[in-house]
Amino acid sequence: MTEKRGSTMLKQVNLPEGAQVQFLTAIFEEFGLAILQQMEPEKLKQFLSKAGMKPGHAARIRRELEKDARKKGDGEKGEEDEKEKKEKGSEFPWIKPPKDVEYEDEDGDVIKFCIEEGRLIKYVNGLRKVGENDTGGVVTKLYYSPPRLIEDQCYWGGNAPVSVFNDLAALADFARVRHYLPPSYVEFYDSDDDLIKYAVENNNIVKYVNGQKRVGDGKDTTGIVTKFYVYNSKYDGYKRVEDQQHWGGDMSCNDLRDLYSMTQLYQIPVHGYSIDNPDENSLY
Repeated sequence: MTEKRGSTMLKQVNLPEGAQVQFLTAIFEEFGLAILQQMEPEKLKQFLSKAGMKPGHAARIRRELEKDARKKGDGEKGEEDEKEKKEKGSEFPWIKPPKDVEYEDEDGDVIKFCIEEGRLIKYVNGLRKVGENDTGGVVTKLYYSPPRLIEDQCYWGGNAPVSVFNDLAALADFARVRHYLPPSYVEFYDSDDDLIKYAVENNNIVKYVNGQKRVGDGKDTTGIVTKFYVYNSKYDGYKRVEDQQHWGGDMSCNDLRDLYSMTQLYQIPVHGYSIDNPDENSLY
């Protein structure tokens, strides 16, 4: 598939944002998924820009393509791998499970999450347990409430140390358990075509601009963000997000929700935004 052909096909349809992602994914799969996956991020961004996509779509498209590729790779292994998967306790036997997560919650209970036969298992004081009396211990969902409350699908849980969140999210992802834990990073292209990444490092949220740690005009190279400001954007479905020195750009509301959950966990002030009223709370 050529870039010109992809751009032409996209302009011939009028689709909402989510459908555009699906449409492009389908085109790339049919006309050359492998070619697109080999594109450098900058080239992919330029191609999507020509196609009329909004800021941030390049990263979303790449994530969708990577997901599809993983699904296809898993399916191509066929039924002959099922026995091996079961024996190794994972849907991806070639991937080593993340390390177990164990901690003492604020109620004094010792909580442990681990992978057993490909499933996420919860132990409370050495015994398998979810909810009030389910001794199977199989976790099918994890809920998060700010700042540090983790609950299973039965809404039983307690406050956990900040240090365990990333490892627990990795366990849940490995077992394909739906969870609402804050992500370890958010990455997107802003309205200035800069690649922005907010990543958790040493219990701080660190800002990267085109791969370099940076806040403000670039003099502060620690990248540590101590405050966020959120403003309305000229793009529908986007907000302008700035660091403590009022440098920033537009990001999608979906990415902003993830970033906001990160700020709640690490208790970083956000001015002008509320997850309950995202449209009414911007600074202007």
